[in-house]
Amino acid sequence: MSGGPGRIERAISAAFAANPSMTFTVDDLAAIAYPGLDRIEKKHRVAVARAARKLAPSAWWGWRWMEQPGHRAVYFNLLDHRSYVIGRMRTSYNLFNFSHAEISQAIDDPNIDRSGAERWRKEAQPGSAYWTHVEINRTAHAGDHERANKLRDELNASINMRMTALRPRIVAIG
Repeated sequence: MSGGPGRIERAISAAFAANPSMTFTVDDLAAIAYPGLDRIEKKHRVAVARAARKLAPSAWWGWRWMEQPGHRAVYFNLLDHRSYVIGRMRTSYNLFNFSHAEISQAIDDPNIDRSGAERWRKEAQPGSAYWTHVEINRTAHAGDHERANKLRDELNASINMRMTALRPRIVAIG
């Protein structure tokens, strides 16, 4: 049994630390963990996914399955607004075919008229639900669990208020 993280875990940890605003698929991490590899095979993806899932919680990185055939995993930083928003967008059913760079460019450039770009920009703004998720994670990471719970309660109240406002329309339609 090894005394610490293996080569793959160290490579993933270094990638997470060096690129806190990025998102990574398992294939991205495999290319980092296995430099010079011509073809990423299933055995590489399995080893990388296992190492990344083990490492992610302690590094405050999360992951979600893409809502697409093949269900690739996307890893994103729970403490970084940009990484979190782009990671959540990349796993969305209708956005899975966009790369980190494409979503990032659409968030930054209001002249880009791409399907969903306006929503991406909205979710990247302070006060959005995704922004608040990151603030909750940051306060919990800092040890201020009381403030994190307060932010979570405020977010839930806001969501409940919006859902209640939709209820009459849902009943009228149904």
